[in-house]
Amino acid sequence: RTQVLEQVLGCFALSLPRSPVCEGWPVQPDLNLDCHALADRIILSGLPGDVDEGELMSFFTKHGATGVALARSRIAVFASIAFPSSGEIVKFVGRGVHTFSDDQDTRLARLLPSNRACGSSKTSLPGLPAPVLSPGEHAGVLMLRWSPIVLAMGYIVELRPAGIQAEWSVVDALSGGFSKHSSSCRVSGLPSNIAFEARITYSATCGCSSDASDASTWCVAHPSPTPAPGYWPQVLPVAPTHQHLALAP
Repeated sequence: RTQVLEQVLGCFALSLPRSPVCEGWPVQPDLNLDCHALADRIILSGLPGDVDEGELMSFFTKHGATGVALARSRIAVFASIAFPSSGEIVKFVGRGVHTFSDDQDTRLARLLPSNRACGSSKTSLPGLPAPVLSPGEHAGVLMLRWSPIVLAMGYIVELRPAGIQAEWSVVDALSGGFSKHSSSCRVSGLPSNIAFEARITYSATCGCSSDASDASTWCVAHPSPTPAPGYWPQVLPVAPTHQHLALAP
């Protein structure tokens, strides 16, 4: 089962009609959503901010869904539609047109080719929780931990000086990337008087990328264990270079 969960069974777009907010109000534009079908759920992206769980469940319960969870990031809204098994998902994806009705009308929902090619720069999967950044065992070292998920086939870790909106710099792993089995890394060669923050993204088997996680809490690379009263690490407006971000074996 773990092997199946790691795979994206299908990527498609869903054109889903919406009901008017109130009787007599204009019809709302259809939802045009990017979808990823997994073994036990369908991930939706491209949702507008006014969609709620009830609106989605009014359609998906007719196809065997058991629950929905919404996730809101800084730039996007995602939904996870849960199903009892892959059987219901295969049946849903196998049909190009689905009818559903409400108190007023019968509507058609359509499954279409994906709105954009998988592997594009557009994010279409929800991000991970913020990673945990902590001091390393020596000066200039930071330890980073994140929550792995079975959907991920690889991770990208980024670091920057905190508090100045600097550009994010990618942490380069010696192997060329962080594999699906990774959940932590050690970053060395950092200035020990600068506070840093980190974030993480992941990619799926289809090549699609996630939204970036929230930034971690600020952390200094091995600060003094007994700082002087009123001391705070200096934050310099200089982004770390890739040479500073070498991953120690």
